[in-house]
This record gives sequence, structure tokens and C-alpha cells, in this order.
Amino acid sequence: MNAGIRTRRMLSAALSALSLALGAQAAESLGNGQQEDGNVATSSQWTLSTDDTRLKVSVSSNRIYISDLRNPAQKWNWTPAPSEVPLVRQVRIGSASYSPAWNYREAAIDRSNGTQVTLRFSSAAPDLELKSIWRVRPGVGPVENKVFILNRTGTNVVLNGNDIEAANLNLVADSAVQFFPGDAGVVGFGETAPLPYQIIKVGSTHGIYIAYDYGCGQYASTRHPNPLRINSRFWVGNGVSTVIEAGETFKLPGIMILTYQGDEDDAANHFRKWFWNYEITPSLKNNPKEPPIEICNDPGHDGKPDFLVDQAKTTDFAGWGVGCLKTDAWHWEGTQHARSDELAAALHARGVKLSLYFNGPIPEKVLLDEAAKSHFDYYRSDAYTKPAPFDMNDYHSVESFKRKLDTLAKVGVGWENCCNGGNLRSLDICRRMTFMTHSDAAGLVAFFPHVYSWSYLIPPIQIKCDYAVGNPAYPDTSTAYLRGFLLGSILAGFPTDAKFIESLDRIKKVFSLYNSKQRAILRGADVYRILPLPTPNQWFGLQYFNTFIDRGSVLLWQNGGETSRAIKLKGLSRSATYTLTFEDATSRNCTMTGARLMDDGVNVPMGANASEIIWIDGPDAQAGTEAGTRTPDQQVKGKR
Repeated sequence: MNAGIRTRRMLSAALSALSLALGAQAAESLGNGQQEDGNVATSSQWTLSTDDTRLKVSVSSNRIYISDLRNPAQKWNWTPAPSEVPLVRQVRIGSASYSPAWNYREAAIDRSNGTQVTLRFSSAAPDLELKSIWRVRPGVGPVENKVFILNRTGTNVVLNGNDIEAANLNLVADSAVQFFPGDAGVVGFGETAPLPYQIIKVGSTHGIYIAYDYGCGQYASTRHPNPLRINSRFWVGNGVSTVIEAGETFKLPGIMILTYQGDEDDAANHFRKWFWNYEITPSLKNNPKEPPIEICNDPGHDGKPDFLVDQAKTTDFAGWGVGCLKTDAWHWEGTQHARSDELAAALHARGVKLSLYFNGPIPEKVLLDEAAKSHFDYYRSDAYTKPAPFDMNDYHSVESFKRKLDTLAKVGVGWENCCNGGNLRSLDICRRMTFMTHSDAAGLVAFFPHVYSWSYLIPPIQIKCDYAVGNPAYPDTSTAYLRGFLLGSILAGFPTDAKFIESLDRIKKVFSLYNSKQRAILRGADVYRILPLPTPNQWFGLQYFNTFIDRGSVLLWQNGGETSRAIKLKGLSRSATYTLTFEDATSRNCTMTGARLMDDGVNVPMGANASEIIWIDGPDAQAGTEAGTRTPDQQVKGKR
């Protein structure tokens, strides 16, 4: 390790320690005569800060308020007047409705992992306890809030979805705002529904990023002119009712609030970096070889266990760069995983994992018995035919499914999220999955808009690029087409098809780029939309940059139009020097400062309907095998 890198890491560790100390200090009580008694705070106001977001949370007259919500660099206060935090306002016992009279009891401070302030309330009639937990952790990211309600009534309590609010923010902007991705929408089952987040942006200068744990709820933001005010509400809605049994604790959907400087790419990148640091699926985070390249068979072969076992024994998938074979619906429907133990053993002997398809709400015992029998590697859920793996409108069904995934993870089984095209996309889902099928529609043009849009919330490495190479509906096997694999994790097929075998050399080259370069970059990468979505005769592409390893990539497609153009990059350190390596136009390899790359761009030549990949190495570029496993204090510093 050279002295420069060693010095930077020592400085990074020192800055992280200082951040922890300041985070703890920031959460202490602010105000005259306010003290802490052990872990119990006697104050009524606390300041919580990340690198992005600073807010004050306070308790007054048995209510919680947010005030002084701002980005430390931008300094604009979005809450000049305190914004009340919603508490559950109504419950039902039998046929009678009750409005809990919440009484503030105490606050507790926990500094074991960042800083956490727990505010405890109680209600006498009905007998309930509410905990509102506010947390910040070192580095970039949001202030987090989660709420738990304990039923102490001795009988069932019913919560109506319209009374379960995660946030109801009253904000004031300094200039006209846009709601991104849309003014309002229902977040729920189906690819056409928005993801559970919203960005309130003031042009490309600053804004607020709000993310919501729940995958089946509602959000809406409205503007009120003169003066410009915004109300943003996130709630369960949809007429959902939840029965909370005596002694049970109900977890309300969490809310995450991030104030940012820059544009929506900056907002999403900081949120996803926090998510990768603290919330991403542990098996994915801790294994630099995850996710593996996955391959599948056509329906005719997938439903034949004898064929699959023989194929696993005789085909050098690992030599192609493939790390996992998946079974699909035909295997499930035809033989219920017959000979799965032989299939798994044959694959494992050759260094390949197995993902087994299961349709519908499979009992946990069935999955655990299968794990004990075959030692399969991924549980591939689906709702190809109803019912779905769980009912998104049923709190207990959702919680049961999450517990099932957590139990499987303990015995080494990961989760492949496939539900009629990957519709289960809440943050709790992302905390548990290795990868997801983005859509049952395969190919570059189908996939690009998904990763372009979904990566505002979901880490791109979890979004699986599904290419049925050899499928007559997608006859293109050009290098440009196959490079679309590199936008996320990879699913390929069909290995028995003549078109696939004919294209195998080109496919293996793309697989090699994923395994040796792109996967490391995607694991915790920032995403920059340097060009618009695909349209005829217009170039399209994305830039990825991973600040953990100081490396990136630019994936470009010509799609008609110009044969060369300047491509301006984003998110680099202006003073740093970067090495650019072209995959095709190697004569264009160069070194340039971040300032030049962002202000002037780099000239890229491409022929008609061709593609290009530009690899970016910063001054502290690290080996790809270490990518994404670093903690926040080990992250390369100095990036914008």
C-alpha cells in the first residue's frame, strides 16, 4: 500500500471517529437545565445530524415536533415553524372507536450504533404504549424514524390504515419545487406503481429525499402558494385494517428524511450509500462475489430433472463465468423439485450455486426441509399463479414472510425476488433480497428504463438484467446488445439454444467484464443519469462510480444519430486526476482531471448502433475483490 493511500485511510478513520463523537454530542439535550440521568434524558429537545441532514426533534404538550430541518451545506431551514409528527390518532376495540390520549413518559439515549433517541408515550384508555425511535448513523444518509405500539389492553385492538401515518411534513421552500418522480401516487403491487420514495427538489440545487419502508401504502405531496409551503404525507391507507393481539407490538412503517445539496442523482446516491452501509442484505454486503451470474433453461428442458442433473454434471458453467443455475416455473409445475439434491450436488461440485423456484406462499418448513435435503442456495419466490408469496395488504402476512426470509438466511439460503416481474420493491424487501427479476420482458430496451428509474431507490446490483438469449422474441446477440447485461446483476439463457451457443464467445466476454470489473463497481455504486432514456437516433447510457473503491464505468449506446460526441461525467472530485480506459476505442485512453471530465467531457466515437464502455480509475482505485465490503469509515474521501 503506498503512503498516500495509507495517509488517506488514517485520515478517514480519524474523521469517522470525530463524526461518531460529534453525533453523540449532537444528540444531547439542548436547553436550559436539561440533563441526562444514565441513559434516560430529562430534556425535551434533541438535535440529530448526519453528513446530509440536521433536524431538531422535540416534545411539547405530549406531541412530537420536527424543527430546524436543513442540509448542513445548503443551510435552508425547511421547517421554520415546527412540523408535528403524527401519532396514531384512533384505534378500534370491538365496535367502539377510541382516540388514545398520549402522555409523554421519557426519552432514552443509545450511542452504541450512531445515536438513537427513543421517545416513550403511553395511553391509559385504551392501555397502549408508543415508542418513537429517532436514529442517525455516521456518514451520509437520512434521519430515521420508526414507531412501535404495544397493545396492553388485554384484548384485540384494530388499527385502520388511514390512521397509520409515517409522516405528515409541513415544509417551506426557498423557491419553486418539483415533486419527483410524480406529484402523488399509490405505492403498491404492480410495475406501474411508483416506488415508495419522493424527492422534493428545488431545481438542481437542493431538496428533500423522503423514503418509506412500506411497500403497500400511499404518499401525496401538495403545494400551497403565497408563501410557498409543501405538505408531504406518507400513510398506509388503502382501507387496510390490522388486528393487534393482546401483548403484541405493531411496527409502523419507518420513514427516512434526507436533506441534500445538488440534484436528484445526488439525493439518491447519498440515500443508497447509507442503505449499502447499514441496511443492505448482509450476505450480499459481505461476499464480494455476490450476486453471481445466473443462467436458466428454456421451458422444454427446465421441466426435466434428468436433463438438468446431466447438464449440471457435463456443462462447464463456471468456465463460462456463470455462478448460479436457476430453475423456473416449469420445473416446479412438472416435478416439484424431483432430484433437487442430485442437481445441487452436481452444481456445487463444479462451483455453481442453485436457485430453486417456488410458486405461491410456501410454508417455512417446506423450505427448511428442502434446504436440509439439497442445500440449495437461493429461494426463488413467485406469484406466477395466485396466491402471491404473501398478502401485501396484510401486516401479519408481510411480517411472517420477512421472518421466513430471515430464518432461511440463518441456514445459508438467500432470496431471489421474482413475483410476476419483480413487483415487491419496498425497502424491507431490499433489506433481504440478493437480486430481483425486474420484468418478464427481456432485453436491453426493456431493462434500461427499469434500472434508470428504480435505482433512485434500489441499489442497481440488486436489479437483475434478464436476457433470454436465444429466445426468438429477442434475436439480437450483438456485442452492443449483450453489454446491457452490465447495467445490473445478470440472468442469461438459454444455454441449449443454437443462437446462445453461436454467441457464446461474445457472451463469455461480457460475463468476464461483470466478474472482473463491473460487479465490484455496482456493489455500492453511485448512479448518474448522464444521458436521457432511450429514444430513436439518440445516445443513451449511465455512469456508475463507486467511492468505496474509487472506480467507475460509463456504459453508452449509440442508438442512431451522431457518430461521436462529448460525454460529460458527474460526481467526481474536481481536483483529482482520473485514468480513463476505453473497452473498444483504446486509442482514446487518457488521464483527465475531474473538473475537465465534468465541465468539458470526454469525446467518444461510436459507429451506428454500437456501444462503448469507459472504465474510470481514480487516484485511490482499489482492487475489485474488495469492493463494497468496506464500512463507512473506510470509504474513500474527497468526492463531491
